[in-house]
Amino acid sequence: MYVKTVQNGRSMIEMLGVLALIGVLSVGGLAGYSKAMMMWRSNIQRNMLAELISGVVELKNNLYGNSDVGGELELTPVLGAMGLLPEGTKYANNWIQDKYGVRAQVARLGVPWQNKDGSTSSARVFVIRLYYVPTAGEGVSPYRELCRNVVHVTKPMANEIAELRSWDTQDDSSKYKIIYYGWNLADETVTETEQKCKNVALGHHMTIVFKF
Repeated sequence: MYVKTVQNGRSMIEMLGVLALIGVLSVGGLAGYSKAMMMWRSNIQRNMLAELISGVVELKNNLYGNSDVGGELELTPVLGAMGLLPEGTKYANNWIQDKYGVRAQVARLGVPWQNKDGSTSSARVFVIRLYYVPTAGEGVSPYRELCRNVVHVTKPMANEIAELRSWDTQDDSSKYKIIYYGWNLADETVTETEQKCKNVALGHHMTIVFKF
C-alpha cells in the first residue's frame, strides 16, 4: 500500500526560537568584535604614547644644557620638524594628533623642579598634555582608557616621572588632581590603576610631568 508522507513546515514557535538564537549569536559576535576593536585601538594608543615619550627624551638630551628660557618653551612643532612624531600621527595647528581622537602638546617649563620642601633641584621639567576629542556617543570610556594607557607606558620610567595629573577641564588653569607621583607609580597594580582611572570624567585631560 502506498502511504503519502506529508512534511509539515516549522511552526511559528520554532521559527521564533530560531530567530531568537540568531539574534543572541549576532549580539555575542558584535560584542566580541567590539571588544577586539577596543583592545586593538588601545594597543595602538599605547604604542603612540611610548613613541611620543621617546621623542621627548631625545629632545631632553638636546635641550638639557640650555639656560632658563624665562617661560614655557613650546616643543610640539620641534618634534614635528625633527621627524619625531609617533607613527600614525600628524602635526597640525600646533597639535600632535592621531586618528582616534587623541591630541597632544609637549613643552619644557622655564623653571627648575621645585621640591616639596620649597627647594629647587637642577632637574628640568617637561610636560606632555594629552586631550581626548570624543566622537558622538562615545561617553567617558575613552578618557579612562587613555588614563590606563598613560599609567602603563610611564611605569617603566617611574624614576623620571614627577606626576601624572588629571585636569577637571581642557584648561590648564582648572583644578587638577594627582593620579600618581613618580615614587608610587613604580609599584602600581592593575586594580589600583583601574580604581584611580574610574574617577577620570568626560572632558578631563591628562598631563605627564617629567623631572629629568
